[in-house]
Amino acid sequence: LTAAFNKCDVAPATPLFEWMDDFEAFHEALDRHTRDDPAGAGYVSSLHRSMSLVLDEFYKVLERVAVSAVDGSGVDELFERIEASRAIYDATYGREIEAKLVKNAAKREKLAQDNLARLRKDMADDGGGGGGGGGS
Repeated sequence: LTAAFNKCDVAPATPLFEWMDDFEAFHEALDRHTRDDPAGAGYVSSLHRSMSLVLDEFYKVLERVAVSAVDGSGVDELFERIEASRAIYDATYGREIEAKLVKNAAKREKLAQDNLARLRKDMADDGGGGGGGGGS
């Protein structure tokens, strides 16, 4: 996975990257925010704290890049990271998905063949007259 942080020409993504690399730094930032804005203390702050350990594990596998559409910084790196992410995806999940698609296609083909055989048998049992039931 690759996360792109836009508008790095307006505000640097460095603090975000630091928080992603060091959950203690993230907690310190939450503490500063809570001190500066008492309304910031509460549910969201508590939620962030409890989620930070889980997010710490997630961030270890997350590629990230700061980009700016205004000055173009980071765009080349973004495309490189996306290509690298795609290669990882293709080598892992892509193979699994392709195998499942092939297996499912084979199951659908077998089901279609079975249904066709059953239809032909039913038609032969009915004498091929198309059914229609009775008649006087």
